[in-house]
Amino acid sequence: MNTSYSELLTSARLMVSGLKAGGQALAKRGLDDAFVAKLQAAAQRAADLDDEQERLKSQLEAKTAELKENRVELESLLNEAKKMVKLDLPKTEWKQHGVKDSK
Repeated sequence: MNTSYSELLTSARLMVSGLKAGGQALAKRGLDDAFVAKLQAAAQRAADLDDEQERLKSQLEAKTAELKENRVELESLLNEAKKMVKLDLPKTEWKQHGVKDSK
């Protein structure tokens, strides 16, 4: 059974809530206060990690947009420089400026 991460977090929160509310009968099976505390801590850690991952995804999207914008600017400037090199310098000097064109 494939469960989404949000469903898993919801299930864990519900289980913790249920065990705290009426889990005394299950304590004899090992679901005592220590187990509930461990489950609750694991669920909180999972929620914190999920929040951090979402924040990082957002930062990555912003950085990707910034990178694309910079690339467009860099390509434009490079094309402009390339045109000037081709106009003003002989073909024999193009290569040392990174121009690989033959015309």
